[in-house]
Amino acid sequence: MIPASYFDIVILLVAATIMGVLANYLRQPTLIAYLLAGLLVGPAVLGLIEPSEITEILAEFGLMFLLFLVGLELSFKDIEHMIKPIISISLANMIFLASLGFVTSYILGFSLESSIIFGLAFMYSSTAVVIKLLNDSNELSKQFGKLNTGNLLIEDIVVVLLMIILTSFGEAAGTLESIISSAIFLLLAIPITLLASRKVLPKLVNFMAVKKIPLFITSIFWLFIFVLAAELSGMSIEIGAFIAGLGLGQLKTSVELREEMRSLTNFFIAFFFLNFGLNLSVGDFLHYWQEAIVLALLLIFSKFVLISGLTNLFYSRKTSFASGITMTQTSEFSLVFASTAAAAGLLTSEEVGMISLVAIITMSISSYLIINHNKIRNFLFSENTLESDKEDHALILGYEKGLEEILPLIVRNYGDVTIVDDDPSLGELDEEDIEFVFGNVHHDILRSHLGIENADFVMVNISDESLHKEVQNEIDNDCTLFVKGKHLEGNNSSDIHCFEEEMLIGEELEKIVENKLQNMEETNIND
Repeated sequence: MIPASYFDIVILLVAATIMGVLANYLRQPTLIAYLLAGLLVGPAVLGLIEPSEITEILAEFGLMFLLFLVGLELSFKDIEHMIKPIISISLANMIFLASLGFVTSYILGFSLESSIIFGLAFMYSSTAVVIKLLNDSNELSKQFGKLNTGNLLIEDIVVVLLMIILTSFGEAAGTLESIISSAIFLLLAIPITLLASRKVLPKLVNFMAVKKIPLFITSIFWLFIFVLAAELSGMSIEIGAFIAGLGLGQLKTSVELREEMRSLTNFFIAFFFLNFGLNLSVGDFLHYWQEAIVLALLLIFSKFVLISGLTNLFYSRKTSFASGITMTQTSEFSLVFASTAAAAGLLTSEEVGMISLVAIITMSISSYLIINHNKIRNFLFSENTLESDKEDHALILGYEKGLEEILPLIVRNYGDVTIVDDDPSLGELDEEDIEFVFGNVHHDILRSHLGIENADFVMVNISDESLHKEVQNEIDNDCTLFVKGKHLEGNNSSDIHCFEEEMLIGEELEKIVENKLQNMEETNIND
C-alpha cells in the first residue's frame, strides 16, 4: 500500500504546478504561487493535507539548498571593483529600513520585541525576484544589474548572520556548550572553505571535469561534508550549506555549478514555501491585514527613494533610478527569518502571517515595476539625458586552435575578452585582459551572465546552427558576430561573418577581423 504521505506530495506538486502556471501568466514570482498553493490545499482552506514530517523534511532541504545557492552566487571577484559603493549602499539601506520598520511597527501597536524582529525582517530585497526578472530581460549584466546583485549578496550575508544569532535563541537556553561548539564550527569552517577554494577545490573540479564526472556530483559531495559537520557541531544544516556554497562560489566554474544545481534547488525551494503555506491559517494570514498594507506601501516607497538616492552618490541618474525601482520588494528571506524567529519563540503565528502578507504585496507590485521599469524611466526622463550602460567587451564561445593568434588584436580593439569552454586546462589563458570561464556555451543563462547582450564582439567557435541563432537573437544590433558555419542570415543592423568548418583560426580569419576593425575605425572617423 502506498503511504498517505506520498499522496500529500502529489497533491502539493499538482497545486504548485497549477498556481505556478497562473503566476507565470500574471508575471508574478513563483515562490508566491507556492506559498498560496500550500495555504490553499492545507488546513487553512481546502484541508486536503496537513503539515507532516515528510513536508517538514523537504522544507528543510529547500532552505538548505537555498542558502547553498546563495553561497554559490557570492563571488568576491565579480563585485570587487564595486565593493566600496556596494557596502556603503547596502549597509546604509539596511540600517535605515530596519529603523523604519521598527518605528512603524511600534507605532502600529506591536511589542518592542516584535517590532525589532519586523525591522530586521523587512530590510532585505528579494534575490529570487530581482535576479530572475532582470535575467529574463537580459539586464542582469548591466551596471545597475551588477550593482543590485552585489547589494543582494551583502544582504544575504547579513541575514545568514542574523539567522545564526536567532538559532542560538532556539537551542536549549543557549547553553555554554552549544555556543562554544557553534563558535568553533564557524571559526574553522569559513577559513577552511575559503582556503579550499584556492588550493583544493580547483584541482578537484578539474579532475572531475577531465574524467567527465558531472560537476553536480562534486557540488553535492562538498555540500554534505559541511552539512554533516554543522549537524555534529550543533549548528543548523542551512548554515553549513551556505558555507559550503561560499567555497564553491569563488571558483571559475561557479557559474556552471549554479546552473547544474539550479533545477534541484528550485524543486526543494518550492517545498519550503509550500510547507510555509501549509502552516498558515487564514486567521493568521489576515489578522493584521491593515497593518500589512501600511507597511508594504511604506516599504515600497522608502526602498525606491533610499536606494535611488544612495546609488546616485556613486552612479548616474539612469543607474540609480533603475537600481531603486527594481529593489522595492521584501525578500524571500523575510519568510525564512520569520520562520526562524517563530521557532525561537520570538514571533506569534499571526505576526508570521503578517510578514508573509507584506512579502506577497511588495513582491507582486515590485514584479510589475521591474518588468516595466524602462517604460517608467522613459516616461519620467528624456532619453538623451541618460548615458548608456553599454560596456565594450568581447565574448568568445568555444576555444579553437589558433585563437591565440588574434587574441591580442581583439584585446587591442575591444578591451576585455572572455573565453568560455568546457576544457578546464584552458584556465592557463587567463591574463590581464583575457578571462577564461569554465562552462557549457549552450547555457543561455551563462551567456547572459557574461553580458552577451552588451558585447561588441562575439565569436562562436562551434558548428551548431541552433546555437548560432540563439546567439544572434541575444546580441545587440551593433555587435559584430563571427560564427563557425557556412551560412547565417543577418538582419539590417547586425554584422555577421561566417567561416568554414575546416578553416582554422589563423592568418585568413585574422585578416577578416583586422579588415572589419579597420572599416569600423574609418566609419568612426568619418562620423
